[in-house]
Amino acid sequence: MFFSRVGRIIAWGAVILGVIQLATGFIVGFMLAGSEDPAAVVAATQRYLGGTPSGETINEAVFFIVIGVSIGILTEISRATSLSKK
Repeated sequence: MFFSRVGRIIAWGAVILGVIQLATGFIVGFMLAGSEDPAAVVAATQRYLGGTPSGETINEAVFFIVIGVSIGILTEISRATSLSKK
């Protein structure tokens, strides 16, 4: 039961972190899409994304969301099996 609760917290944290990172990646990507000033692009990616390109940030965010959903599914299975044994 302890691991199910901890797993749910980790799952929600990963999904929330992934959604925030995904939104930031898209916002910075669209904000810089038409920019012709390379210094502005570098400054924005350093400031908002830690220096990684927006595409890589979006890829990592999708990975976090998939991992969070996977952990959430596993914790729901764990919870269902523990409730059915009682």
